[in-house]
Order: sequence, then structure tokens, then C-alpha cells
Amino acid sequence: MTITQQDHKAAETTMNPFGAQDDIIAVLPNVVQNMLREFSERKDVPEDLTISERRARKVCDCRDIGSYTLDIDSRLTSEISNYPFKATYEDNLGINDLRDITKNKNVSLPIVQLTPAYYEDCVGYTVQSDKYDGGRDNFTLVMKVNHNYVLIYDPRRFRNTNGQKMEATEIPQDDFMSAWLGELNVTSSLWIEPTDQKRISQY
Repeated sequence: MTITQQDHKAAETTMNPFGAQDDIIAVLPNVVQNMLREFSERKDVPEDLTISERRARKVCDCRDIGSYTLDIDSRLTSEISNYPFKATYEDNLGINDLRDITKNKNVSLPIVQLTPAYYEDCVGYTVQSDKYDGGRDNFTLVMKVNHNYVLIYDPRRFRNTNGQKMEATEIPQDDFMSAWLGELNVTSSLWIEPTDQKRISQY
């Protein structure tokens, strides 16, 4: 089973309000912002459940060598504490877990961290090593998962778009899993979910 043209069109519509990445080290802040943008447009989710680029950089602890993920769930939860939602960060998830998250309308699309192995299968761009001559991990937003492919928003692909329309990136599931697991053989993901289902309807 492949990702259909309809899936691509739906993803393109979802990505319409996304802001493009404008800084090579601001990958995670960009994806966090766009995760919240997408989620805030859903039914019964407050439309102002968003954060500025400055706040996203602070939440992600964005520095000159990139972003740190340590305690990002608690910092993001604190940032959106006025709403009945929280950030959830989990390790050791499988592809079926990601599929379930993307299908659940009550939670946001999940962010995943991909190792430099991801770039071996990229089409259309390359990424230079960082100043420590190491590979740069990428953070992407998973939009759809089927039996053979994964559809993602890749912020590095649309850095300095100059008005270019954003499109979702389709990669084989095996390649995705290889980059997601990395050398440590550990997966992780971050998403937004309700803290109290009953309170959501007030919005």
C-alpha cells in the first residue's frame, strides 16, 4: 500500500499555514510551532494554542549548536498551561504507535527526531556537517503512516522557500525506521494531548 495522491493533497492543505524554517539550528522550534499551528485548527481546540518563534526557541533551549530535547515536554506543558493540554514525550515507540497517534483527532501530530541516516535517502537537498564535524539530527512532523511509507513535514527541505509551496515528504517505512532508531536503537516522539477531555468542549 502506498501513500495516495489524496494523502499528499490533504498533507499539503494541512501545511498551508506552516511557517518555513529560517535558521539552520532552529529545526525543533519550527516543528514545535507548526505542530501547534496544525493542532489549533482542529475542532474544539483553542485557536490561540500557538506560540511565537521566540517562545518556541526558549522552550526548545535553542542555542548556536542547535536544540536540546531534555525536559522539553515539561517546558512546553508549562508554556501552554492556560489550556487543558500537555506535551507528552515518550521513548521506545513503534511504527504502529505513530500510526495510532496520527489517526487520533484528540492529540496533535507527533514530532520525531531522525538521525543523519535520514539524509542518505533525501531527494532535493543535502546537509553539511555541524561545526563539530558531526551529523545534524533532524526533527520532523509525522503526518501519515501506512504499511509501507511514512509522510512527514521536513523543515530543512523548506528553509528559505521564497514562496515555494510546501509539500510533504514521502519516505519508505524501512528507511524511516532506520533513521528514527539510530545507532542507539531508541525511538522517541513528542506530541500534545488533553489533560482533561471534559474541559476541551469549553473552547
